Formats: sequence, C-alpha cells, structure tokens
Amino acid sequence: SFDDNFAVVNNPDVTEGTATLTDLFSHDFWGRDIMDPLSHKSWRPLTTLTFRWNFLLTELGVRSYHIVNLVLHTATALALQVFAHRISDGFGGGGLLGCGTIAACLFAVHPVQ
Repeated sequence: SFDDNFAVVNNPDVTEGTATLTDLFSHDFWGRDIMDPLSHKSWRPLTTLTFRWNFLLTELGVRSYHIVNLVLHTATALALQVFAHRISDGFGGGGLLGCGTIAACLFAVHPVQ
C-alpha cells in the first residue's frame, strides 16, 4: 500500500539491526521518536514488531508480510468471536447468528482493518 515505504522499507525500527525493543515501544509507527514534535503519534509497537520479525526472516519478501498479516488477523477475529460469545452469555446462540460470530465477522471485514 501507499505507506509501506514509510512503515517498512524506510523505517529503521524494522530494517536496521540496531533497533532495540525499547526503540519499538518509544517510536511511532514510522520509526520516529514518539516525543518528537514531527511525530504523527501513531503508536503501533506490536505491528512494528511483526514487521521487524518479517524483515529478519525474509527481508522485503512481500508474500511473508501478507501471510503473517492474514494469520494474525484471522487469529484476532477468532479470539474476538470467543470473547464476544462469552461476554454476551451466548446471546443468539453459538451459531452463525450468535452475537460473537456477528461481532467477529464485522471486525474481520471492517475497512479500518
């Protein structure tokens, strides 16, 4: 996408071996110190960490980024389904019309994701 060059390719937290775990948690999504006035303040350290792991495994192999993203998104949607089913006391049942399933499906396909 349009931000891949900034979020991955040109992000020192992803591509440089000198970035520490502390850097990942104190920098914004683009690799800039979160306290810097020019920072966008978009703090997503776990996403940056997955980018870093992908880079260590395949450098800029696009396919691995897509596969990891799909696996993590699916796992998150399934975890949400279980969570929503439990907190709604199974409202609507556990099938396709259950609260948990509907919430997970909306999460999975929402364009913000």
